[in-house]
Amino acid sequence: MQPWDGIRKAQRQRRRLLRGVLLAFVAFLVVVVAPSPVWPGAGGPGSVWGGTGWGGPEARAQGLAGQPTAFTFVHIADPHMGSAAGNRATPQVVGEIATLPERPAFVVVGGDLTELGGRDQYDVYDATLAPLGLPLYSTPGNHESRWLDAGKGQFVTRYHSRYYDFAYGGIHFAVLDTSVSNQTHGHFEPAMLDWLRRRLAAWGKEAPVVVFMHHPVGYPGQRFLDNEQDFLETVEGYRVVAVFTGHGHIHAAWRRNGIPFFMTKAAMEGGYTIVRVAEGALAVWTKTVGQEAVLAAAVPLDAPAAPSASLRILGPQPGSRWKGDFTLRVRLSPPEATVEYRMDGGTWVPLGDPGQAVRTTTVPIAGLAPGFHDLTVRATVGGDVWTREVRVRLEPPAPTAGTATRAVSLAWRYRTGGGVQSTPLIDGARGFVYFGSNDGVLRCVRLADGKLRWQVGTGGLLLGAPCLVGATLYFGSSDGLLRAVDVLSGRVKWEFAAGGPVVASPLCVGNTVYFGDGEGVFHAVDASTGAERWRFPTGGLIRAGATWGRGMVYFGSWDGHVYALDAASGRLVWKRNLARQIYYAPSGGAPLYYLDKVYVTTPADAHAGRLGVHALDAATGEIVWQSTVPGGLSSPVVQNLGVLVNTAGGRVTALHPLSGDVWWELPTDLTVYDSPAVPYGGDTVLGGLWGEVVACNGWTGQEVWRYRLGFRLLAARAAAGHGYVLAPSMDGYLYALKVAPSPLPSAEAPFTDVSRHWARESVAAVARLGLMQGYGDGTFLPAAPITRAELATVLARYLVATGPGEGYVTRFADVGEHWARPHILALEQRGLVQGEPMSDGTVKFRPDDPVTRAELATLLARIRGATAPSPGFTSRFADVGSSWARDYIAAMEEEGLLKGTSQGKKYLFRPLAPATRAEVATILGRLAEAP
Repeated sequence: MQPWDGIRKAQRQRRRLLRGVLLAFVAFLVVVVAPSPVWPGAGGPGSVWGGTGWGGPEARAQGLAGQPTAFTFVHIADPHMGSAAGNRATPQVVGEIATLPERPAFVVVGGDLTELGGRDQYDVYDATLAPLGLPLYSTPGNHESRWLDAGKGQFVTRYHSRYYDFAYGGIHFAVLDTSVSNQTHGHFEPAMLDWLRRRLAAWGKEAPVVVFMHHPVGYPGQRFLDNEQDFLETVEGYRVVAVFTGHGHIHAAWRRNGIPFFMTKAAMEGGYTIVRVAEGALAVWTKTVGQEAVLAAAVPLDAPAAPSASLRILGPQPGSRWKGDFTLRVRLSPPEATVEYRMDGGTWVPLGDPGQAVRTTTVPIAGLAPGFHDLTVRATVGGDVWTREVRVRLEPPAPTAGTATRAVSLAWRYRTGGGVQSTPLIDGARGFVYFGSNDGVLRCVRLADGKLRWQVGTGGLLLGAPCLVGATLYFGSSDGLLRAVDVLSGRVKWEFAAGGPVVASPLCVGNTVYFGDGEGVFHAVDASTGAERWRFPTGGLIRAGATWGRGMVYFGSWDGHVYALDAASGRLVWKRNLARQIYYAPSGGAPLYYLDKVYVTTPADAHAGRLGVHALDAATGEIVWQSTVPGGLSSPVVQNLGVLVNTAGGRVTALHPLSGDVWWELPTDLTVYDSPAVPYGGDTVLGGLWGEVVACNGWTGQEVWRYRLGFRLLAARAAAGHGYVLAPSMDGYLYALKVAPSPLPSAEAPFTDVSRHWARESVAAVARLGLMQGYGDGTFLPAAPITRAELATVLARYLVATGPGEGYVTRFADVGEHWARPHILALEQRGLVQGEPMSDGTVKFRPDDPVTRAELATLLARIRGATAPSPGFTSRFADVGSSWARDYIAAMEEEGLLKGTSQGKKYLFRPLAPATRAEVATILGRLAEAP
């Protein structure tokens, strides 16, 4: 032992002894001298506020020179106004506070003020707390930020700032915002921590500080924030005497890094906390309506700042790179502490022998993904827990021959001033990447190296992905503006004021930009001028983007509905309610238009019989099929002809688009919220909530690579293309991973006569979808004319129309026992086929006759709901002018579904020629991709 070690040990023992004596004295004053802690309404005549036990007005007026004066304040958490329990219990809490014998100086409400963040719920919250007539300090919670106030615009409008400070009675109070838009988990934004550092420096190391936030830091056994260590390091060395939190809905107390933390029971369950500042101490009393108060702790206000030398990581150094196992060295005081370490929130591993001031161990990296890893060390001394954290970087090993593992490396990363929740947009033609972040800045960086080209500042959070048309980029912000920016210069061309936060990704089609806002209004804006074409109000915030098809735009709202609007006029075509409650509304992800259907996911609902994935008829909104696969909050996507959805548990499921049957599943160990699967060549890329990006082969389900971005929230979808996977993270970085995709699977159809045919890929696709089948000898006969019965069967499968309704009577006299009867009648009942009147008064379908190209065009047009091309459209076909089907042919030509052949200088359609099976397969492939 060094000579000074004994001196320091004696000093620490002396400080602990003095602190214990002081705490005992304060407790004696509170518990013994004061009357019994019986509260009004709890039975009994006394009150802790009576007499002089805690210092009445006289003691408060005297104060202590240089010390905080005596006063009381109240901490409330989780009122959840707008919920049944919140509306019932929170007024009771307010009623008790109003009758306290000593009037509190102020009230702090620590998040989840409302159930959903709606304007009316904020009104109820304000009205409920107003009778107190006290200064009121509020902070956002996850319930405001996750649902109707996703951009926190309502909160800022009413309460001016998401984080701030104030002073009272010689104490500085900091109110922080740990909520994350659209998320349950918490996060400390870098800009807020920078602000807190400046405020602490201005106050000085001797000033007592009390902090309020919604999510708990260092809560035993559970982690509510991804970067809680950043907060602990920010306040280290300052006299933070207490931190008050909510979120957990119980009264609880614990210590982390020498700081007392207190969780207040939810007001919606009758809980609140009363804090009395007197005699140089802060006494915390927990209370439930109708019950006696309980003394949780008495904290000295003049206790020295938590010592910074209690726990130190001597190695590895932050940012160090490792290709193999590395050494962890820790210095701690006192040396008898129990010490453990873990990687990325994993299992705690004991570190070294007790009694050693310096502990050393080898950290194995086997099984760890390449990338950035957060190593946390925890020391436990009595009731105190101390933590330190360091981030290291593991280099990827060389891929092993004979395995599916693919080389992945970090090409670059760009640091912003806020968490990145905006999905990046890759502009491969120019070699640019566009993305926004929570510091309110949209950036353009080079895809090759991440170098900044230009940036545009806004007055809000940037949560949605931008969209690009030509040389103009469009993006929204929670400041309520949609902006158009020139991609070469970064110059803002125009701004459109939506009237509510724009947190949804805009959709660009032609010369129109479509998007929803936080007030539940869906807008169509002229892409050239920013002038509004039309608007459509809904009943809830529109959080996700829209999709386009059949001349309509489709989107979900937190009011529980999916909407289909005419893209030109904004007229409502249909809407469909898919939510049992608003929590399960189809607004977490954008719908998907595919195969003339709209695919929608809804958040997982544990209620019996609830569904997560829905396929709706794009024209009518009728439900085609529903699946019990929990769709989560992510948008469905298409890969390898299947509809991909992912669950919160990380399972990616490919559903047959026509039936909803499960084609394949990719189980992962990820937690996934707002990061939908991203098709990348033959791979499916998925971002896990806690910092890992994983790619699996989209056909085999085999994992091909994995990369870690640190133990931080990934709250946005990745982007992939041009040799890169771009992953946004709440740690403030956009990461660019250099990795090649798996090759696309073979498009060979399972037939013996199409391997060299020009339509082989289309034939393979329709065969995989089950739309067209071959013959018993293994052939497809691509050049053979398709019969009317075969076409009726194919289109009935496409429409998922397996047969007519019960009791339906057909007009057709020639389909009685035909093998295709159910499919023919299904189309007849829908009015898609009409047959041919005969001279004897009967109507015949002629099921075995070949279909002409004119008849095929007519049937396609009826399915698409098109009777003629748009005004001014001129057909290229030179041989359809006199055809009875010319309008139908032109309409399908305009949509790109039908093409002709060149003969000399003429472009011909050949309307009377029979349609071949290969042509029908090709048109079905186009139909699958047609918007």
